[in-house]
This record gives sequence, structure tokens and C-alpha cells, in this order.
Amino acid sequence: MRLIMVVLVAALSADVLAQDRPLPIIDMHLHANRADDNGPPPTYLCPGVESYAHDPQQPWADRFMAIMKKPGCANPLVGAETDEMLMKRLSKFSSVATSSA
Repeated sequence: MRLIMVVLVAALSADVLAQDRPLPIIDMHLHANRADDNGPPPTYLCPGVESYAHDPQQPWADRFMAIMKKPGCANPLVGAETDEMLMKRLSKFSSVATSSA
């Protein structure tokens, strides 16, 4: 009897575990900006960088532009050069975006 129960549980468990699972939903923050909103394209961004050192005696806009034009990493993300290129990049993903102005 015990052997039958073990075989039955194993068979049913395998069936449940083999089912396809839906892909995860990734909720992310999105800015709805034009391609040139952060300065003249191209602009760059280093992924994974959480903090940029900034001298509070200097204007933040100058530091931000320096970061966007001369990234401090080996493989920066390159911003789209036109609004059309930006929309084309976004359309490659199965995405839904909600934005407000």
C-alpha cells in the first residue's frame, strides 16, 4: 500500500511540475521623454550605477550632462538618436506603458 501511494504521489507531482508557467510581469519605472530631452543625442547611461558623485558647489545639470556624454563604464547603454528610433526600440518588446504628463 505504501509503495502505491509513493508512486501515485510521484506521478501526480511530475504532472503538476511539468506545466508551463506564465512569464513574470516586470513592473518598471518609465520616463516618457523625447530622444533629445537629456541633451543632444547620443547620450549614454551605465547600467547598475546607483550613485554618481556630485560636488554640490557645481551645478547638477553640468554634472548630469557630463555623465550622459562621457559614461564611466565599459559598456554603456546608448540612447536613441531620434524619437522614431526610440519608438522602434520600444516596439520590440511586448510592453504596455502608461504615462501621464
